[in-house]
Amino acid sequence: MVMPTLQELRDAAADDCASLTPLLCAAGAYAQAKNLPILRTWLDHELNGYRETTNVPLYRRLKSTPIAFTDNNSWHSFPDVEIGLGSSVTTMDCRLSVVELTTMHECSLPLRSKFADSESEFLSQLLGIEGEYSLFVSADRLEHILYDVRKSLWTCLSQLEGELYSL
Repeated sequence: MVMPTLQELRDAAADDCASLTPLLCAAGAYAQAKNLPILRTWLDHELNGYRETTNVPLYRRLKSTPIAFTDNNSWHSFPDVEIGLGSSVTTMDCRLSVVELTTMHECSLPLRSKFADSESEFLSQLLGIEGEYSLFVSADRLEHILYDVRKSLWTCLSQLEGELYSL
């Protein structure tokens, strides 16, 4: 496999039609060959997902809505009148890999992060809605992460010309 040049990587990062996962892999090979450990670590996180012990970049903090998924397969948002959470928005750290995010976005699959059982039980008692409680992110919001990954890569690669780069 021929190592891409810095210019080729930058051009691909600027091209919205270029597939993101192979681009990140090629950038990882470049970072390894040029001994760029900070870039290599960031690429590893993006390609393999962020562990619970790793801080996520700000672009991976998504606005999410608390919901309940009931036994009869229906969604319920939290009622405003009872506890003031109806259309509430909170943030959720997205730790999924770029491959998972791309698939979810392309298939229009929403992202759900389940509450702990004790939290779901508490909310069920408080709201009177039996179900599994989660934070919900619509699939279209995932596109923003993919855009920001591409933008961050392009910015970093552009800074490499001057030997001063940051993520």
